Amino acid sequence: MMRTRIVNTLLLCLLPSISLAQLCNSSSILESTPAANFVTAIPAVDPTGKYAAITTPLPSNGEEVLDLTTGLVWQRCSKGQTWIADQHRCAGIPLKYTWKDALALSSTTSKWRVPNIKELTSLIDFRCQAPPLNPEIFPDTPASVITLIGGTSYYGTGYWSSTPNLSPGTDSSMPKIGAWIMDLNTGSPMLFSVEANNTSIVYAKHFVRLVRSN
Repeated sequence: MMRTRIVNTLLLCLLPSISLAQLCNSSSILESTPAANFVTAIPAVDPTGKYAAITTPLPSNGEEVLDLTTGLVWQRCSKGQTWIADQHRCAGIPLKYTWKDALALSSTTSKWRVPNIKELTSLIDFRCQAPPLNPEIFPDTPASVITLIGGTSYYGTGYWSSTPNLSPGTDSSMPKIGAWIMDLNTGSPMLFSVEANNTSIVYAKHFVRLVRSN
């Protein structure tokens, strides 16, 4: 099954796609990442001690958000977008990267890095799909994409994680290395090939949202 998925994901890069609008069910599904779990400012007075472990300040314009559950600080916009504070939105078109180029975005000076798949999973809001993220916390996140292969629909756009998966093929035509993405339709992890096979140069490209420890 994993072999089939890797082959399919290579094809996803080459075929037409259709964007979907985000849908959130607020009536019957509880928020798994409520806005109350995130803050954009650390209070000067903290009698509860809730922020005692936070050592890095957040910018005043709200472009970063602290997840109080995990202690991680996230960029609210995808790479390629710009935070517009007075409009509470991310402007511009998010960029797609190969896995190698995505990992190169990590900075040793600012501590920003590509999140691992467990960290990406912590952002999933199960009441939403396409994308499965809280729209108040992460506005203007790119929608999911449907790719049609032989009359079958596949969801193939997501966010890169830094988590690799070694999946050697059984013959020389199969890709050898994969990495996990977070699918932007259902919020499920998916394995994508990051290495070309011996006969063609095909690299999957996906979005990136950077994270840092506080």
